[in-house]
Amino acid sequence: MDATPHGIPSPPSSDDILDLCLFAGALVLKNGGETYRAEETMVRMAMASGVQEAHGFATPTGVFLSCVTAEGVKTRVQRIAARTVDLSKVAAVNEISRCYVDGRMTAAEAFRQLKRVETAPFPYGDGLAHLAAGATSASFALLFGGSWPDFGPAFAAGLVANVALKLVERLFAMRFVAEAVAAFFSALTTVLAFAAGWGADRDAILIGALMPFVPGVALTNAVRDVMAGDLVSGLARGAEAALTALAVAAGVALLLGLVAE
Repeated sequence: MDATPHGIPSPPSSDDILDLCLFAGALVLKNGGETYRAEETMVRMAMASGVQEAHGFATPTGVFLSCVTAEGVKTRVQRIAARTVDLSKVAAVNEISRCYVDGRMTAAEAFRQLKRVETAPFPYGDGLAHLAAGATSASFALLFGGSWPDFGPAFAAGLVANVALKLVERLFAMRFVAEAVAAFFSALTTVLAFAAGWGADRDAILIGALMPFVPGVALTNAVRDVMAGDLVSGLARGAEAALTALAVAAGVALLLGLVAE
């Protein structure tokens, strides 16, 4: 996607097209999008670029794209090491891909826009995220049979758990370790608050504090992938959700075991 000596953008090469399409598909997966959406995005963008044939394949840990071009068959692979949930970025990639497929955006402009999406910061700061986690935990505590005296300790437990999660994630590449530590501190905050006479229902407080860790998006995407026929991705996402649940249970069990002793 270089420019001519007169400053007019030159037509993208087949390598540029593959890089663009693969980049878009990877962004969808990295930010919590479904497998079929990533594959469809890559194939539609590739076909709109004029390739003769395109095949996309995605798993939670990588995207693959193979295209038949005038220069022959070309294939690209990109490894995905870390994933998060930022559906605003998924929506942005969808909009960019639609504009490109409809001819309202050049390949060079689409690549620049995708780069902006990739580097865009999370729309909410850590402080607001911690407060939201606390409010979510407190609300769930009420839903699970708690009373208003349980609102405060559940809020504190959820906030502490989210702070612990963010801190440990910066130290360990494995998210499951961070989730186990966060669950441990959530249970610790609950036990200490209840021992100090703050709260009326310890179980409701603890359950509410742990609800933000329930892997709802992973479970939903796993079911959707299996129903769409993407068995490899569906089973992988299901295993990820199961490991998250196991990590949370291990963290809570460790704390409760120490308290019982």
